[in-house]
Amino acid sequence: MKKSYILLVLVLFALFAASVSSVAAQTMSDDTNRLKGLRGKDFDVAFMKLMIGHHEGAVAMVKYAPTNASHAEIKQLATNITAAQNTEISQMKGWLKDWYNEQPDPEMGGMVDHKRGMPEMNMGSMDEMVNQIIELIDAKGDDYDQKLLTYMIPHHQSAIEMAALVVERSDRAELKTLAQGISASQRGEISQMQGWLQAWYGVTLPANPTAAQVAEAAPTAIIRSADDVARPAVSPTTGPTSTTRSVGNDSLPLWLLGGVGLLLAVVVASYFMRRPTRS
Repeated sequence: MKKSYILLVLVLFALFAASVSSVAAQTMSDDTNRLKGLRGKDFDVAFMKLMIGHHEGAVAMVKYAPTNASHAEIKQLATNITAAQNTEISQMKGWLKDWYNEQPDPEMGGMVDHKRGMPEMNMGSMDEMVNQIIELIDAKGDDYDQKLLTYMIPHHQSAIEMAALVVERSDRAELKTLAQGISASQRGEISQMQGWLQAWYGVTLPANPTAAQVAEAAPTAIIRSADDVARPAVSPTTGPTSTTRSVGNDSLPLWLLGGVGLLLAVVVASYFMRRPTRS
């Protein structure tokens, strides 16, 4: 009976370790994972269609910044994103048609309109982005700024992950140059947004945040407001004088915690299984 109980404990810990390891391993976006098995024409077409939709999502996120944002820096960022990504969208649409006689997927604006009219509608892999855009349409002031920063950082990070695949999987020099530009510009914007997130709302991210680390910070960033805490006057360059919350650098990965738990279970089980039974 004792051995059966111990075996059950071992199985449960093994399942726990496997599940948390799987969650921790999902640092790349779904779009990136779709592209990883493709090369040549198949990769080019899939990459451009995904990146066009991805860029349209970013443009939709910042569309209401001129009227909804609180900070001038956010409004300028929105202008930069709109100009750069609309130019890249036009380039990719042209290449899709000229190189492969392909058309892009339906535009993001139509998805958002349908989702607002029918909230129960599931947009598949685009559902999360569409829901974020709808939240930003209705957000005002600091609420808009906080949400935009916490949504746009992982959004940019997923674009960088996709762009990193182009060098080895595409034969098109134009596409490689585009990918390098996307990576460079969006890394710079991530750095800007991290600085503002820390300075204005007291949320600190590691130097190269994963989507999971930003997601961990997002709830704190969104609910933290002037009504919740006394927020000092700060600028993006000087940063806040109050204590801030650091995300990602001071927490143990889930796979490590699961592994430690499994190891302890094995040690304890081995001890009891080898211990002589009292007569």
